[in-house]
Amino acid sequence: MPPFNSALISVHTTINAPPAKVRAFLLDFSNLPNWSKCQRIIDAISIERPTGNDDESSIVPGIEAQAGDIARVISRQAGEVRPVISENTPMRFGYKGSGMGFYVVHYWEFLPSPEGDGKTLLAHCEAFEGGLAFLNWRYGPLRGWIEGLFRGFNEDLKAGVEGS
Repeated sequence: MPPFNSALISVHTTINAPPAKVRAFLLDFSNLPNWSKCQRIIDAISIERPTGNDDESSIVPGIEAQAGDIARVISRQAGEVRPVISENTPMRFGYKGSGMGFYVVHYWEFLPSPEGDGKTLLAHCEAFEGGLAFLNWRYGPLRGWIEGLFRGFNEDLKAGVEGS
């Protein structure tokens, strides 16, 4: 059972393409403005890898992101945030950070369709912990709004992948 002060939002979409293609398309962050048109929950993402020198980093492609790299995410809802990449595997990409009364893990899962038809079951998820997590509980005031944003983002991603 999850802790009392936590919530998970998960929105699923089936995309007519294999998981590797969906993952590569999503992680090509330079292409994001070309296909993310409806909800625009994420305006831009870049991945920064610390170089070892104070306050210096290099930009790396999303597909090459590693745990510990910094994601610079610009969204209309949260402004600019700088979460840490938590994982980048063939089946999952995610980052984590805190702010606005939450600790958040945001991730996408690229799962083979259970029908074995070469399609992808995309899971777009965000896990919240902290004192304000109740706002995202099943009947919380933010949950439906966030689910709608994720659905719009997923539909844009689906259209982009299937049209490429």
